[in-house]
Amino acid sequence: MDPDAFRDAVKKLESSACPYAPAILAGCAACPLAERVRVAEGERVTCPSPGHRDRCVALRKAMQRQSAFALGIRDPDEPLPHAKALRMLCGCLRGLAAALNGSPQDVRGLADAAHRHGMEELPWPELMRAVRAFTPRRRR
Repeated sequence: MDPDAFRDAVKKLESSACPYAPAILAGCAACPLAERVRVAEGERVTCPSPGHRDRCVALRKAMQRQSAFALGIRDPDEPLPHAKALRMLCGCLRGLAAALNGSPQDVRGLADAAHRHGMEELPWPELMRAVRAFTPRRRR
């Protein structure tokens, strides 16, 4: 694929990119709305529902702010390295699923439940314990 065509294709997908794509591609989460799109030799995850995507983005931002200390990050608004983002996403989703009696295999349901419950009222200490406890699978 031509580098310019690749850049254009990725740019088109950027506005609908799933905020939980690293966790979905790693297999520790799933979403019924997620659409996998092949671009060149890679794979991207998009969300066709702007309303649900906005809820997921808000939840991810809250997760990242709350996880800063657990991950050893100074500025929670900076983009995370892939490994830390994966640890934050998978750990928070597992902790959130346990706290809200949901499943990390239903990110949309967890985001909706978190918004109904109230972001400030989420059990952040338990979620941070889940982030610290999460260990990614080892490379082969």
